[in-house]
Amino acid sequence: MNNNLSILEILKKQNEHILVNDLWKQSIYKDDIENFYSELKEIEQYIIIENNNKESFIRIKDANK
Repeated sequence: MNNNLSILEILKKQNEHILVNDLWKQSIYKDDIENFYSELKEIEQYIIIENNNKESFIRIKDANK
C-alpha cells in the first residue's frame, strides 16, 4: 500500500466506492485526520459520499459511468 497518494489519486485508482476510513488510512493524511477532512472539503465537487446506517463510502463522481 502506497501512503504517499492524495485522496483523488487513490479514488482514481480504486475506480469504485471505498470506506472513508480506509481512504484516510491509505492517504498521505493517515496521521492527520483534520487535514484529511479539509482536503475532502476542497475536492467535494469531484466526489460522492454515500452514507448508510453504519458506514460512509466515497467515490469519484465519474468512476461508475
